[in-house]
Amino acid sequence: MIKTKRLRSLDRKLPMLKSSVTTINISKKKTTNKQIDIIIHETYNWCVKNLGMNPHKDLPMVSWDWKSFGQADLEKQFIAMYDASINEISIKITGHRTLKNLVRTFIHEYVHYLQPEQGGWYDRYDKKFGYDNNPYEIEAYYISDLYVNDAVSYVMKKT
Repeated sequence: MIKTKRLRSLDRKLPMLKSSVTTINISKKKTTNKQIDIIIHETYNWCVKNLGMNPHKDLPMVSWDWKSFGQADLEKQFIAMYDASINEISIKITGHRTLKNLVRTFIHEYVHYLQPEQGGWYDRYDKKFGYDNNPYEIEAYYISDLYVNDAVSYVMKKT
């Protein structure tokens, strides 16, 4: 379900084709920081090219770490977040077992960057419905699920 008017063009018909590329496992022992940098960079490029840009903001900064993203109170609950106040996507790599999970998370957070902030609707919905039933969260999960296989195929070709 796509609620945001300017994101409606991203809707697609199901079922989507499964990714023809096998995803890779991610672990600190087997995956280098350089590989994570490339995965994040290529996923970011895919998002800009295929999902577009927010016409009211610059592209977000992106930071990642293996075990934290700098907000201890939220780190226990979330493996990533988009902070609209500083326009930054932060990702904790630990918790993502596969490339596909990491790419899906990045797309999800990128969708939050695309969503409108005016009127404080995210916070209003969060208070009224809670995280799981927040229409902005439902929309971000929906779009990330629609596009993850395309993005994984793209990233795998670039890595």
